[in-house]
Amino acid sequence: MNILFLTGELNYTDGVSSHLFNLICGLSENRDTGIHLICTGGEAAEKFNLPFVSLTINKNLSHESRSIVNFSKAYFEVKKYCLKNGIDIIHSHNHYAANIAGRAAAAAKTCTVQTIHGLIPEGGRLRHFYADKYISLNKKITEHLILNGISEKDDVLEIRQGIPEENLFRKKLFHGYGTENIPVILYASRLIKEKSCDLFIKAASEVRKTTGRKLKFYIAGAGEFESELKSLSEKLNSGIEFLGSVKNILPVMRNADIFVSTTAMSSEGFPMTVAEAAFSGCLIISSRQSWLTEVFDENKDGHCFKAGDHTELAEKILRALENEKCSQEMSESFQNKAADLFNLSGMIKIHTDLYKKCPGKN
Repeated sequence: MNILFLTGELNYTDGVSSHLFNLICGLSENRDTGIHLICTGGEAAEKFNLPFVSLTINKNLSHESRSIVNFSKAYFEVKKYCLKNGIDIIHSHNHYAANIAGRAAAAAKTCTVQTIHGLIPEGGRLRHFYADKYISLNKKITEHLILNGISEKDDVLEIRQGIPEENLFRKKLFHGYGTENIPVILYASRLIKEKSCDLFIKAASEVRKTTGRKLKFYIAGAGEFESELKSLSEKLNSGIEFLGSVKNILPVMRNADIFVSTTAMSSEGFPMTVAEAAFSGCLIISSRQSWLTEVFDENKDGHCFKAGDHTELAEKILRALENEKCSQEMSESFQNKAADLFNLSGMIKIHTDLYKKCPGKN
């Protein structure tokens, strides 16, 4: 079976890129599966340059530089690629790629799969959903596809992201930073407006004013708001260290005690960094979103705060620091749950079963 993955830019500290990397590596263990990838580039594209991946960079698939001319070029190029390489399934990871895939597949007589990493606002000329089969990352997305008549129930599979089992890291919180046991509070994400990183900076500033305890605050990631966020951090004297784009986030997460997610995006599938932080044994403190609360027992698995409320976030960080025993129990509770939710072997098996059910691919 030959599978062609289509996506946009591949970047570090980016959930879609991390998910796709784990998926491709997992599928590669089956030698009968040919893996092809067309992306638009990005700083993390280099790590996909693997012996078992046929990698192509094609800027015409970029949603950011979309035009009728570029879309048409992408359609013809993808169709030609499918015919030349005997592609059985095109698996897209954003709606723009899905529209290109759907049209190319019709001409190349190929099946299509689309992973919905999040619901995007209505609007635009292109369909947001365009595939024979859909993969949803949470219940809200699944219900949206079925209740709105976008897909039949049998054509939607709810599959969580997968993380390698060897990434599971057991640790004792607040005992890891050098010899001083300085607590480490980490934020990791793309630095874009919707992720609300400014809340983390404001909360860090309030926490420092409240406690005399030595603390380490880090922000990992890059994006269009990076300069603005650094200015805010300096203005509030938050003492946050910006790590920039981190190629390997795993050691950073293993060194952290608390992981904070401030996203305002209720339409997300499930932030990969939250899953990775749970695997790394961090206590999770997140904005209260449906994608989290459907699997996360607040005050048992970690802490939640009202989206947009940096004062409540600061209070939750202080509470976690003041009650280390409870924080340890919470981190272990969600880590155990995450080990089952984000099991890579299970994710690969379900994907493989889905591919086999695609029209004409049995």
